[in-house]
Amino acid sequence: MIIKDILYYNPKIELYKDVFVNTNQKYIIETNNVSISFYSRFKTNFVETDSGNYLNVTLKNKIIQNGTINDYLNQYKYKNNKDIQNKIRDNLKGLSFKVCYAKRNYKIDDILFDRTSKKQTFNYIVETINLIDYHRLAHNLLIKDKNLPLILVRRKDSQGETIILYFAQEFCSLSGLDDKVTKD
Repeated sequence: MIIKDILYYNPKIELYKDVFVNTNQKYIIETNNVSISFYSRFKTNFVETDSGNYLNVTLKNKIIQNGTINDYLNQYKYKNNKDIQNKIRDNLKGLSFKVCYAKRNYKIDDILFDRTSKKQTFNYIVETINLIDYHRLAHNLLIKDKNLPLILVRRKDSQGETIILYFAQEFCSLSGLDDKVTKD
């Protein structure tokens, strides 16, 4: 009841997977080399102890680097250079990223330099389409560079089977801070 009252009397707060988020509250922190977005969030739960029940409030701030994974890749001359492509794979593999059209984070399993949005097809509703058409139909987004490498993500569904997802890197931003950002 307390949580419902907090939400009712504070319309600028929304609840997302047990995390409270202040809508429209984003802080941009910039230096000469780095630009990041900082989102203030907190999580609540009730804790039962010998001395009674308590409301536990934990900070769950989120930091997202401004710019896309495409901006990161453009720092390198990776086309037709396997050594640089492998270095990029090693640097990005396992990092978390956020997609601009979803509230979900994903973890990079691989960067596919041999696949592009134009070539990658899959079944969507009743037809086979490529990623360009999917983004246009499902999210009203236009992929500008149709020859960029794709991001590969492997996930498990509710039955435990592996699902492979492909993402256009120009809609993805890295979450958290890498070494370059923390040194700045």
